[in-house]
Amino acid sequence: MTESRKIHRTAALSSGWRQSELWWEDLQERAKVLQLSGDLHRAARYWRLGYWLGIFILPVHDPRFACSVANAAAVAHIRGRSQTADQQLTRARSLWSKVPRWVERITSNPAQGGTSFRSAVRSGFGETGEGNLKAQLLAHVRETEAKLLAGVLERPSGVCRWVADRSAVHDDTRRLKAACFLVAYGTPSIATETSSDGEVVAC
Repeated sequence: MTESRKIHRTAALSSGWRQSELWWEDLQERAKVLQLSGDLHRAARYWRLGYWLGIFILPVHDPRFACSVANAAAVAHIRGRSQTADQQLTRARSLWSKVPRWVERITSNPAQGGTSFRSAVRSGFGETGEGNLKAQLLAHVRETEAKLLAGVLERPSGVCRWVADRSAVHDDTRRLKAACFLVAYGTPSIATETSSDGEVVAC
């Protein structure tokens, strides 16, 4: 384990995260890197592992659970099991439809998001922190909903959004962004199932 990963792990655990949550995030990150490099079959292995881990460690209402189910749908699609893919994606959409209520819970009661979450509201958004933060998070939720409705896998590219936009602190905002940015499906206007070359920025 590299020094940076040790620091990351220590910070996460001290913030109340479980080791299993870090494993889930790592599996989904690995899958995303492989997907963006065009290696869908190797990505599918990590998505499948992440799905089974998610079943055991994530509450059904957690956005990451919906992400796990969506990525399992991607695995079925890649492996040519269209009916299973459709069923899983339908389930993921249903689960995702409840995510706005999850966002409402953590923004209306910041104490549930942890100390770092409360600090983000106060220092990052000022007096209007709750409303601004809620709007930002709900924008991510709506974007991901559109991806799931389109049902088209994200195309290979040199950009890993998770690198730029993930939360530095381990709180509920990071949990939500992981679910939004590590999902296998892409923005409808630019997503495609065809491969293209491009250097991938590692997550």
